[in-house]
Amino acid sequence: MKIKLCWVNEIDSENPPENLKEIVWDSFRKFTKGTAEDYKFIDKLSYIDNLRKSLHDFKNLEESVEKELGGYCKYYLDEYGEMPDATDVLDTAFMAQCFDSGFMPLSELGKFGYETSKTICDIVKYVMIY
Repeated sequence: MKIKLCWVNEIDSENPPENLKEIVWDSFRKFTKGTAEDYKFIDKLSYIDNLRKSLHDFKNLEESVEKELGGYCKYYLDEYGEMPDATDVLDTAFMAQCFDSGFMPLSELGKFGYETSKTICDIVKYVMIY
């Protein structure tokens, strides 16, 4: 799997470069340029959020909700033979489902295999100790 880090080239997560730490630090240094030292911790969290979004192929909120809505409508049509009405998709349960799917935890990335998961952990570790 290719992982795109901010401001640097993609890396191969199955065969990470020997200088991964230096690449991550270069990426993070460019990402955080101009931030006061007292606020670097916020940049660290933002950087990890961006990494998480890219690993889950996140595009935008509207697209994510449309995907959930499409999946729900397909399920409902298959299950009940008709489209759901507006009250079914405007209720809090459906909204909670959309919110939950948007959470995109890093722990679910284990499906990519051991080496990729280890590389992701290393990237997070290097950002945090920067």
